[in-house]
Amino acid sequence: MSGNPCPISAAAASLFTERARVGVTKYGTTLAGAGLDRPRLLRLLAEELADALAYVTALQSVPERPAVTREMVASAFLSHGHKDCANYGGNCIADMACTCANQINAIMALIEGGAP
Repeated sequence: MSGNPCPISAAAASLFTERARVGVTKYGTTLAGAGLDRPRLLRLLAEELADALAYVTALQSVPERPAVTREMVASAFLSHGHKDCANYGGNCIADMACTCANQINAIMALIEGGAP
């Protein structure tokens, strides 16, 4: 494959590289140079998979965070007494005529990962 790899693949490759660095720092050698036999490798793999299962189980109990919408942000402005939002009935997002519309847009840009 030529050109830039998939960003997900690139992130996974970067993670592997970082984990190899951590391993060398922690154990003083690479996995290839550790001289581990098959039974030891299988035991280590089983331990890692058990850890992964623990993380999956823990993650299942963490509720998903609902997406923040422009309507939710406008409602928060209205509920906290922003008079301009109140003047427009909380419809900042509909007509963009109130003075806090720019603030709402900046907050949404931050939430969505962009620059305000």
